[in-house]
Amino acid sequence: AALQSRPLLENVKKEECFFGSIYYKTMDERMFSGFPQSFMNFFSLKVHAFEKKMLYLDKVLEDKYGIDYEGSLFWMHWAENTNVPLIQDLDLIIPNNK
Repeated sequence: AALQSRPLLENVKKEECFFGSIYYKTMDERMFSGFPQSFMNFFSLKVHAFEKKMLYLDKVLEDKYGIDYEGSLFWMHWAENTNVPLIQDLDLIIPNNK
């Protein structure tokens, strides 16, 4: 990905990324992979702050997309807010995914 996306990924380490199926502006949250560092960055807040930020983001997305918005939008925005890059995993096959 770094070679194909040069110079966009020159300062990004693979250990900081999630790899999964990307669809337009969302990532399929059912299955993705990453190195331990990416998960630590994604979930690094203390419990109270974590819950508060998640509830705030949920409210923002409800205001923007309506109360029944797709959950993958939440995780895509959360990844952006925690600076965890999402990389398309072309080898990933998810059953029931058409």
